[in-house]
Amino acid sequence: MTLIPAILTACFFALTGLCARRSASLIGSLRANLYRLLIAMLAMGSILLFSDDPFPTPYNVAFLCIGGVGFGLGGACVLRALPLLGTPLTLLVVECGAAIASGIFSILFSNDTLLIGEWLACLVILSGVALALYPRNKPSSGLIISHGLLLGIAGAILQAASLVASRAMFVSAKGEGIPLSPLDAAAWRLTGGFAVALVLGVMLNNWKNRWSIRDEWNKLLPTHPENWYSIPLIWVSLNALFGPILGITMWLWAVSMTHPAIVQSVAACAPLLSLPFASKWESFDHPWRFTAGGSIALCGVIALYLI
Repeated sequence: MTLIPAILTACFFALTGLCARRSASLIGSLRANLYRLLIAMLAMGSILLFSDDPFPTPYNVAFLCIGGVGFGLGGACVLRALPLLGTPLTLLVVECGAAIASGIFSILFSNDTLLIGEWLACLVILSGVALALYPRNKPSSGLIISHGLLLGIAGAILQAASLVASRAMFVSAKGEGIPLSPLDAAAWRLTGGFAVALVLGVMLNNWKNRWSIRDEWNKLLPTHPENWYSIPLIWVSLNALFGPILGITMWLWAVSMTHPAIVQSVAACAPLLSLPFASKWESFDHPWRFTAGGSIALCGVIALYLI
């Protein structure tokens, strides 16, 4: 039972990854990220507005800050790393790095450790992911690789810190006898992430001085689109649904029940689930290592389930 939310997280993250790549290719990564968070905010904000049980005050502030760190700053680092390293290498650094950092942070700051068998199963999963994602063609410039790796590692560390802090909040609330809803926690986390993403979007995007509602709406929903596949609003909305709404809710549900390193290790399998579709839709070339790595990662997930 404890692995089901983590597995659902990987599935939703795989779907949101596909939608994110498509929406970013249509309107740019910063704009796509900002609008998917805005759409998610409208949906999740209504949950907070009409919720019968208000979220406890100390914890809503905590998840607000956690979202700013993980969703806002961490997401910005990942978006900046993508064009430098490419999708496979960025996902490899961020997903596997976040799992390793989650384990380290849990030991250092939460005294939350795992059985030897669980550590080994997590390492098997990450080894499979690394084998499948390691690209054959890397950027030729060492400076580009170094810059991209720094951004990717920063994104992984911020994501891991966010995950471990979320786990600490759930454990603390449980110790006080306070039930925390993962859905409400996801809404507060999203609020903090959106606030940071909005500030970064205004500061870093080159459209900040000529922004208008009409222009933005025409970009999201063109008047005469070639087909549904070329409508950015569809992909941004799906990205919001599978990522900030369903994916993060499952992510928090999972971490409320089990160790962050386990949750992130299983979630790191998301790119493996999306690669076959990326190959069909985006001409993503994956070698035989995808099959081997996916099989190894699957063995690790099964081992975690049996332990």
